[in-house]
Amino acid sequence: MLFDCLTGPKYFDLDGSLAKTFHITERFRLELKMTAYNVPNRLNRGDPDTGVGDSTFGKTLYQGAPGGSFGPSGQGGSNYASGRQVEFGLKLKF
Repeated sequence: MLFDCLTGPKYFDLDGSLAKTFHITERFRLELKMTAYNVPNRLNRGDPDTGVGDSTFGKTLYQGAPGGSFGPSGQGGSNYASGRQVEFGLKLKF
C-alpha cells in the first residue's frame, strides 16, 4: 500500500555567477569567471519513502538535486549529496 498523496520537503536552490573582463590590449581580453551552485550550501532532502510495508517508511533516503539541476540526483545514499560546488574559468579572447 502506497500513499502517493504525500509530498516531500520544499526544494530551494540559489546559484550565482561573477565575471570580470580585463582588457590587456586593444585586441586581447582576458575573462575571469566564477560560478557557484547551491551558494548557501542548503541541504535539500528527497521525498520520503511512502511504502507502508517498508522498514524505511517515512524516512528520507537520499539528498540531492532533482532532475534538471546541476549535480547528481535520485536515490542511492551518500553518493548523491549535492553540497556547494564552485567552478572557476579563465578565457583569453582575441
